[in-house]
Amino acid sequence: MNDKDIIKITKVDNVHIKNNHNNVMFPLQSILLIEFRNGSVRTLDLASQHDMTDVDYFEIVKTRKTKEKTIFKEEEM
Repeated sequence: MNDKDIIKITKVDNVHIKNNHNNVMFPLQSILLIEFRNGSVRTLDLASQHDMTDVDYFEIVKTRKTKEKTIFKEEEM
């Protein structure tokens, strides 16, 4: 086992991404949350096809319509 192993991938639908510099709220979209064995999580914006994990001025805003679906989860041994 490696600390960089992916242990879970979750697709999150119907979220807004808010730019905290100018308070612009982007339309509803989907993101992927990639969780690693070492506890870190990467956030992928599917609309722009970019990794937005290290963009500190973006905030994910959930709505009443937000749904999460696990598309991969490592089996516990």
